[in-house]
Amino acid sequence: MTGSRLNVLLVCSGSYHSQYGGGQVYVRHLAAELSLRGHSVTAFWFDPSGDDRTEVVPVGGGRTITLRQAGVRDSAWLAAARSVLAQSRPDVVHANGWKAEFAAAAAEEGIPCVVTAHHGGIVCPAGALLDWREKICQEPVNEETCRPCCIKRCRGGRLLEILTRPLSNRWMESVDRSLRRIPLIPFLTPAFRSATEPQRRLAAIKQLALPGTVLIAPSRATAEALRRNRIPASQIVVVPHGIEPFARRPLRPGLGARPVRFVYVGRISPVKGLHTLLTALAQLSRPADWELDIVGEAATKPEIRYRRQLMKIPLDHSRIRWHGRLDRERVGEVIAGGDVLVLPSIYHEVFGLVLLEAHSIGRPVVASRSGGPEDIVRDGENGILLEPGNVEAWAQALRTLLHQPERITAMASNIGPVRTIEDHVADLEAVYDRAIALRTVPRKPRLTL
Repeated sequence: MTGSRLNVLLVCSGSYHSQYGGGQVYVRHLAAELSLRGHSVTAFWFDPSGDDRTEVVPVGGGRTITLRQAGVRDSAWLAAARSVLAQSRPDVVHANGWKAEFAAAAAEEGIPCVVTAHHGGIVCPAGALLDWREKICQEPVNEETCRPCCIKRCRGGRLLEILTRPLSNRWMESVDRSLRRIPLIPFLTPAFRSATEPQRRLAAIKQLALPGTVLIAPSRATAEALRRNRIPASQIVVVPHGIEPFARRPLRPGLGARPVRFVYVGRISPVKGLHTLLTALAQLSRPADWELDIVGEAATKPEIRYRRQLMKIPLDHSRIRWHGRLDRERVGEVIAGGDVLVLPSIYHEVFGLVLLEAHSIGRPVVASRSGGPEDIVRDGENGILLEPGNVEAWAQALRTLLHQPERITAMASNIGPVRTIEDHVADLEAVYDRAIALRTVPRKPRLTL
C-alpha cells in the first residue's frame, strides 16, 4: 500500500456515467474506493461531440470525486492528452481508455502511468482477439494476418477482402486518407478504414511499451497476450479485478422438482456467444426442464441485428425472459433467482466481473475457456469450463446439470469468498508506487498515432 495520498487521474474510455461494459463499471467502483482511501481522484474522458465540463460527485464517507469531460474533435487525441496532463499534473495517471495516447503523453511529461487492459483491443486491430473464423487469436499483430481479418469483419467484408487483396498497404492507407475527407461510402469507407487498423495498432503498442509505463493484466491469459505483442514482461503485472460483493443467498427450494434456471448477464453481442448457448439449449430433449434469464441490452445496430438472429434460432423462446438493462441491485436479484450463471463467450475475456458477482451470491457458473474465466472457475468444483463455441460440449454440460441437479448444489457449496474491490485497490496502490519509482526522468518520444 502506498504510504502517501495521491492525486490520481483515472482516464475513462467513455462517459463516467455509462453502464455499457465491465470496464466502465470497474472505473466507477475504482474511483469510489480510491477516494474512500484518501486519494484525490479525477475521472476524465474525451467526448468527440461534446463540450468541456466539470462536476463533483459524492461517493460516501464525506468523500468526493471530480468528473471532467473534454470535448475533442478531429481525432486530436494525443495533443489533447498532452494538454490535459500538462494542466493537471497528477501524481499518477491510470489509463482505462485512450491508453496509447496517455502513455505517450505521460512519458513526455515525466508523469507515472499505469494502463489497464480491459479488452483484447489493446493489442488486437479487430478489437476482440477473435479471428474471422470465430476462434480466439493467438497471433501477434502483423499486417499479413490482421488486415484480412479486419476487412472480413466489415459488412460485405469477405468479398471486399478478395477484391483488395492485390493492393499494397501503402495504397490502402492512401485511399483511406482520401475517403476520410468525403462523406461515408457504405461498405468501402469502413473496409478501407479497417484495412489500415493494423498499422495504427502497431503504433499504439509502441506507445504502450515506452519505458516507465506499467501495464496491468487482469488475468494470466491477458498478460500472455501483451507479452506476445512485444510488451516487455518487466512492465506487465497481473492484478485481478475485485468487486463489491452481493450478499450470499441460498439456492431456491425445489431444485430437481422444478426447471433449472440459467442466467446470462452481459452485452447482446456475437462475441459473447449467446448463439452458442441458445443453439445448445435447442438440442436438449426436454425444454420444460430449463429456463433462461438474459440481462443486457442490444445497444448498437450490429447488436440489434444480432438479437434478431438469436430470435430465429429454433427453440422454445417462451422459456427465455429478456430483462434488458438493469441497475446493479436488480442484476443481483436476477442472479440470486437463478441456479447457474452462464458466460458462453467466444472471444478473449480479459477477466469476467460477472463471474465474481455470481460467486458472491453463491451461484456456480458455466463459462468458456476464454482467458479470464480460467483464473476464476475451478472446473468441476465451483463451476464448469467449456471450449468456446463448441455447441455439443455446451449441450452436454447443460444436459448433465438438468439430469443431475445435485451437481449444482455441490458446486455452490464449494464457492469460497470472492476477491473484493478493497483487495484489488490494495494491490493497485502498490502498482502506483512501482510506476512512480520507475518514472524519474521525463522522456520526449513525440510519437504520432
